[in-house]
Amino acid sequence: MLSKLFGKTRQEKHEGLVAYMASIYGPCPACGGSSSDHDVWEFASARPWSPGSHSANLEAAIVRRDWLAAAKIWEFRGNDNAITYSFLRCPQSGSIALLRLESFVELWADDRVTGRWVLAGDDLQAAGQAAQGQWRRVGEQGPRPDV
Repeated sequence: MLSKLFGKTRQEKHEGLVAYMASIYGPCPACGGSSSDHDVWEFASARPWSPGSHSANLEAAIVRRDWLAAAKIWEFRGNDNAITYSFLRCPQSGSIALLRLESFVELWADDRVTGRWVLAGDDLQAAGQAAQGQWRRVGEQGPRPDV
């Protein structure tokens, strides 16, 4: 899919990246529509198959719904497999979904979402507060904002 972005205009590349990321995230768990017009915050990552990884701490923070503690763990490297947690904000309903994404360094292995949860109540409110100012449109590139 990414190889199709070479030789394209800037706009075509952007549209291709949005389509690629939306295909990885899949449909919005809240509205069922494409995630291409949604906002996302990739807030935490760990390399669970690497020595010295903080993946156990990350998973524990996710279970506790301690989004700020989880966001302090960012181990993503382009040269290693990783688990990434993201919030996906639905423009239709205002809902926020928690997504768990497995990313693989091997080019033959597709990244995939292995968990989707729509947040409610206190979890929704805490996620919205933690992500304030961190949102970006699906497919937008740029450095990960400091937490």
